[in-house]
Amino acid sequence: MKYRPEIDGLRAVAVIPVILFHVGFKTFSGGYTGVDVFFVISGFLITTIIYSELEQNNFSIINFYERRARRILPLLFFILLVTMPLAWISLFQVDMIDYFESLISTSLFYSNILFAFEANYFDTSVELKPLLHTWSLAVEEQYYIIFPVLMILLWKFNQKNRLLTLLIFFGILSFAFSEWASHYYPKYNFYLLPSRAWELAIGAILAIANKKSMLTKFQENNRVSEILSILGFILILLGYFIIKGDTRFPSAYALLPTVGSALVIGFANSKNFIGRLLSLRVFVFIGLISYSAYLWHHPIFAFSRHLSLFEDEFLYKVILSASIIPLSYLSWKYVENPFRNKKLFSRKFIFTFSIVGSLFFIISGIVGIINNGFPNRQIEKRLEYLSYNPDNRQLKSESWKYIRKANKEFKKRSWYDKSNALPNLLLVGNSHSKDLYNSFLSSKQFQDNFEAARYHGEITDLAQSNNAFYKSKNYQEAEIIIVASHYYPDDIRHLEQLANNFLLDNKIVVLIKEPYKFKLINSRTLADIAIQNYLREQNHNRDPRKDSLLVRQVNKEAYHNRIIDLDLEKIQSDSIIDQICKNHQQVINLDRNDYISIHEEEISFLLDFKFQKFLFDARHTTLEGAVFFGKRMDETQWLSPVINHFEKNKN
Repeated sequence: MKYRPEIDGLRAVAVIPVILFHVGFKTFSGGYTGVDVFFVISGFLITTIIYSELEQNNFSIINFYERRARRILPLLFFILLVTMPLAWISLFQVDMIDYFESLISTSLFYSNILFAFEANYFDTSVELKPLLHTWSLAVEEQYYIIFPVLMILLWKFNQKNRLLTLLIFFGILSFAFSEWASHYYPKYNFYLLPSRAWELAIGAILAIANKKSMLTKFQENNRVSEILSILGFILILLGYFIIKGDTRFPSAYALLPTVGSALVIGFANSKNFIGRLLSLRVFVFIGLISYSAYLWHHPIFAFSRHLSLFEDEFLYKVILSASIIPLSYLSWKYVENPFRNKKLFSRKFIFTFSIVGSLFFIISGIVGIINNGFPNRQIEKRLEYLSYNPDNRQLKSESWKYIRKANKEFKKRSWYDKSNALPNLLLVGNSHSKDLYNSFLSSKQFQDNFEAARYHGEITDLAQSNNAFYKSKNYQEAEIIIVASHYYPDDIRHLEQLANNFLLDNKIVVLIKEPYKFKLINSRTLADIAIQNYLREQNHNRDPRKDSLLVRQVNKEAYHNRIIDLDLEKIQSDSIIDQICKNHQQVINLDRNDYISIHEEEISFLLDFKFQKFLFDARHTTLEGAVFFGKRMDETQWLSPVINHFEKNKN
């Protein structure tokens, strides 16, 4: 295949926004779609090579996988090896267990499946997963297990002319599936092959159309090529700037980077502007090292955050991003390139190396999981003081304990004790309803006045009147419905409809305003930052007076910080809740900030004098926080409006 520098330039255009997105530059809100550009490039190049070799009757599946192994594995294994000591010194136990799981899944190319079940790509916690980016490698390798076999079979049975038709058919099927799944299963949709295959197929379709000279007429027309290549480049750039983290993706929005890439690959050449632009030495250079840059960037950023070397400031982001270039060049020159040289490394060596390397990382991962993430490492010990727990992942997991313990199927069984004469109250919503449920367990006012059940669901789904939720025993037996959620833009639009549904069923409706969003830096709370700095500075010279001063300082800082950093989503959802209550005077609204903060004293409660944290992220409560806030509910008589409303309606 003739070398095309503009394709290497396009790789640069793909990898740079990915890096800038992951380092935290908000301008590149859709920078992650650079991966979609890579999918199209890969589909085009691999299909071109396989098609040409099949046409010349010299294609070998062994040769194909040898090339893939030389291209992918040496550098991947090198990066995995580098991450192991970094993980040892920087990851807490829960993160370490996750790391070992991802080490195994990356080695076996199913990390996309692992992450689909454990991580929303746009949660802040994924910034701390060093191997998250390997999901795209897994998608590609899964695709290339199936695709070459399909091509071989079509050639063998003299059906090669059906290849283009089949690719178009399965591409449309995959695209339709991805559009549907983006509505109903967005997390799985992002990671899994059935939703991504169409993007690789676009590159494959372009390759076959190219080989069959179906595009020659347009490619040879300089004016048409100029227009189409510029259009393609604009589409790619549009994706980087207008697609956001809350955009349904992949879906029809993914046509921007994928169709854009196809137009650039199909029509950019040395005679037009985009072809010359992408062939500039700087773009070609970055394109050549793009695989190294892609593999380096996420571990560098993740471990920097874990080690607190990363600050959310422009200069730090620039320095970290720039550090990827020299690292990538060195690994490209001394790891990638040598392993592609058949004179240096034979086929037998490459396959032996691949098997032994994979086994090494798989066994390492298994040993790490069996040893429960090696909990007694230095990182755990250096922060041991009073009741402080620095591991926010562990605190998050523990916060679901009571919900898990209930272990009742909501749609089949009633949570209510029918022998109890107290009114039945049902909490609905996402993880915020879990936090409220935990606090209710420690509130005497709640326990004396209500019987509780809880259902996990998003507002947008629950607003649909045909949702099976409405037929459940728990819903039908409930007299009071409390809605507590983080209200996403779609939820806000459907919130009044949801309240109407409940009112039509003669339920008492309570809408909860979500708490303030407190500042996070590198997924560490204000309490974490203050405590860890304090422990480093004080070393062994700690005393109760300084401890209490720190607690007061953090709680005061939290209060003032939340005033400065009010998020727009909360402002909007609060306004909508106020309007709904104005439209429906029988709807009650409560604000969680009324027990989280004391305005007269200008404090928001983030931790206590034993250094127990009340939040494990920007606004979710720990179990200790749930107990504390349950008592605060009683102090503030927070539930009195609901109790009074119920008594009034009953009479």
